[in-house]
Amino acid sequence: MACSSKWALITVFACSFVGLNKDTGELLAVKQLDTGDVSIKELAALEHEIAMLKGLHHTNIVRYYGTERSSGTLSILLEYVPGGSIRKMIDLFGPLGEPIVRAYTRQLLLGLEYLHRAGIAHRDIKVWVDAC
Repeated sequence: MACSSKWALITVFACSFVGLNKDTGELLAVKQLDTGDVSIKELAALEHEIAMLKGLHHTNIVRYYGTERSSGTLSILLEYVPGGSIRKMIDLFGPLGEPIVRAYTRQLLLGLEYLHRAGIAHRDIKVWVDAC
């Protein structure tokens, strides 16, 4: 699968890729969906979710960069968040100390507060490790 000539895919995990902006060198997450595998209703729900993402701007919410459509594929371009999930970090390094848990919990709650104030209830929370 490929995006426009501005982006190059680097590595794959499931239906998500790490992409590279060939103009700036910036990494991004590219989620690709075969539009032939979804119903019109599911595609409409996805387009609604994308429209909602466009208006979200918060440090603890993954940024939305745009979408690209090609023959039978919808690519959603998002901020790349290195580090992986908290689960992966625990699997690799064992239990996290209280200061780290506090920091990640704070990030999660600040992001949720922002969503709730915007009238959005998030049902698929993914906790990513901040690279700072």
